[in-house]
Amino acid sequence: MKAMTLVKNFMTGMDSVGDIVGRIEAERAKLAASMQEVERLEAVRVGADSYEDAQAAESRLGRVRWEISRIDALLPQLEARLVDARAAAQRSGIAKHLDIARKTYPRLRAAIEAAAAVQHEAIKTREAADAELGEGIVAQYIPHISYRGFLMADLVKLWSDEQDRVFSAKSAPAPVAVIAPRVAPTPARAVGVADRRAIVEKPVAPVAPVKPKRQPRRDKVAPNGRLVTLMRSGVELPDGTQGVVGDVIAMSAEQAERLVMSGAADYHNAS
Repeated sequence: MKAMTLVKNFMTGMDSVGDIVGRIEAERAKLAASMQEVERLEAVRVGADSYEDAQAAESRLGRVRWEISRIDALLPQLEARLVDARAAAQRSGIAKHLDIARKTYPRLRAAIEAAAAVQHEAIKTREAADAELGEGIVAQYIPHISYRGFLMADLVKLWSDEQDRVFSAKSAPAPVAVIAPRVAPTPARAVGVADRRAIVEKPVAPVAPVKPKRQPRRDKVAPNGRLVTLMRSGVELPDGTQGVVGDVIAMSAEQAERLVMSGAADYHNAS
């Protein structure tokens, strides 16, 4: 493995950062061991029972001190090579990721331009619905599908989850059937003969009292939060009630952002 690394470094003309770091750590470990060996040999030399033993310890001390001097001279060179290797690796990384960004940009631009075109189409179709049906009817029955957030994965998921819920078959409102009135046929009788059948009057069913329409809610202030105007009925509010179109509701900034991102509400303009 070391031979392959040396060949690679020779071919590229670059030192490997990992190899140099490993070399520095190994040399520092040798230096620490040599320092301990110096202390041990000094004690042996001083406590030797004979001149010959003291000379042997001194000879070993000379070799260990030379090793310490060699490492002291080598470490600055390795650290300088490490700085150069890291700079070269950084330049290589910058070039690599710049190339990735350059190749990614055309796809991102095409996707954003396509999304912007469909967004423009969605806005125009809603404007056409407003012109034909009126803003109140459209706000009550047709959800906002335009996306109003930044192109971040979590915000896009909030929007798509809400749109999936609104347009799912289970939650889609059933169409209102229009039934034509039925006219009862006139019973046939002979001409000139009076109809002597008794006329039985059916009892008139009592008329149920008309339930007064709930007035839109009008919260005034939202301490530490935001005021939003509901654009769709049936939105579950933080207090557990169901909102209707036109309600002005106070809620936390996070809850307000979720509703606005999903198209169920818009930030209230107090002016």
